[in-house]
Amino acid sequence: MIPHCFLCSFVKCSSKSRPVLFCACCWYPSSLIVARTCWACQSKRYRSMPFTGIVEEIGHVLDVRTSADLTLWDGRVGKGMILVISCSKVLDSAYLGCSIAVNGVCLTVTAFDKESFTANCAPETLRVTNIGDLVPGSPVNLERAMLADARNSGHTVQGHVDGVGTVVGKRPDGEALWVTIAVPHELSRYIVKKGYIAIDGTSLTVTEVNTTTTPPRFSVMLIAHTQKSITLPLKETGISVNIEVDVVAKYVEANLGALKGRAAADASIPGPPDTGASDITPDGASAEGATGVTDGEMREITAQLAHQNQHGAGLNLTLPQAETARRLRVGIVRTAWHSELIDLLESNCIKALVDGGVERCNVLRTRVSGSFELPYVCQRMIENHSVDCVVAIGILLKGGTIHMEVIAHAMTKALLDVQLKTSTPVIFGVLTVLSMDQAKERAESDLGFSWGQAALAQAAWHLGRETTELMLEPLPSV
Repeated sequence: MIPHCFLCSFVKCSSKSRPVLFCACCWYPSSLIVARTCWACQSKRYRSMPFTGIVEEIGHVLDVRTSADLTLWDGRVGKGMILVISCSKVLDSAYLGCSIAVNGVCLTVTAFDKESFTANCAPETLRVTNIGDLVPGSPVNLERAMLADARNSGHTVQGHVDGVGTVVGKRPDGEALWVTIAVPHELSRYIVKKGYIAIDGTSLTVTEVNTTTTPPRFSVMLIAHTQKSITLPLKETGISVNIEVDVVAKYVEANLGALKGRAAADASIPGPPDTGASDITPDGASAEGATGVTDGEMREITAQLAHQNQHGAGLNLTLPQAETARRLRVGIVRTAWHSELIDLLESNCIKALVDGGVERCNVLRTRVSGSFELPYVCQRMIENHSVDCVVAIGILLKGGTIHMEVIAHAMTKALLDVQLKTSTPVIFGVLTVLSMDQAKERAESDLGFSWGQAALAQAAWHLGRETTELMLEPLPSV
């Protein structure tokens, strides 16, 4: 009996039945594998993605009816519209619950046979689209959801219609057909010349845009093949069509709106006071900016913070006398990533040092590219600038791999080695977080201030016995 990889033994080789050592996709090893790919990899082909806007066939409405006895999730009976469509190609590999785009509207298949499928239409679907205009015999564009490993010859079409347009003009141009469509004003800002547009679920290229008319309008050009494959050429002037704009345009607008809001806040909210800390840069490089929160986004976050969270709050340390603090030299090494949050943490740390009596000129600061570089520069600062303590500040954000954990482990051990090798304390101010929201929460807390207080206490111990005798706490008498 020929041994098989247990993952691949149920899959028949699509080409020749020849032995291979690994699955061609996942490289699962075996002494002999007859199949080229294992069943797990084959199953990936059936994972559905959004639509492409490439219409697979024109179907026809068999029945449109309103049902008053649809069973809802909680057992109640509700009213809704049922649509039955005759077709053939899109039924290949169909299953209950799969998605089929009908005139660009993503509908869920609730029943099907060899010649048709049934879908229910929600009230929102009827309000936003032209599905409610369909009658028995109406032709409709049909497309199955794209497979994960399939080509996308159109563009990403979600099947989430943004509104309804109206055909206002058609004219031939050689073998091509120009179609002009009027759209609601609120959709026109997402439509640009040479951009994507989905009309009744068909991915088309915008050839002309006219926003001076009321309502605004745009045009597309259909080649001969497309004219025979979709329903748009069949629609006369005045007939409605479903419009889905390119989703990228909506994302861009949303992000620009957020930036404008932060810019307005930046103009109205003053920045934090200058800490006066001096800058140093190794090897003669130039400094990378002043300490403090300079980004409008972080100013807005700080201004809107309604409460102080407890991270770093209530640290109970015996701090050095002011005379001792004036003699201390403290270094700060911070990373360049997530600079808005790092600025805030560093600013609060420096505030604690200055409030505790450290001279501003004795706070030395520099920045490195990332957390992995912190130990080396901390050691160089200790050796070259005779500081009594170094504060290492950074943010490690969890990603999709174990990269953060690897860096955190290596960097923590290296900073501990620096501390023991140089006999100079290092304050660990590197946040390891799961999200940027979590990082913001900690940056806005008392953590940065507590690192400065810890640096004060540790730096005083580094100066020697005479400076720390006053910091010793004898046991109370019984």
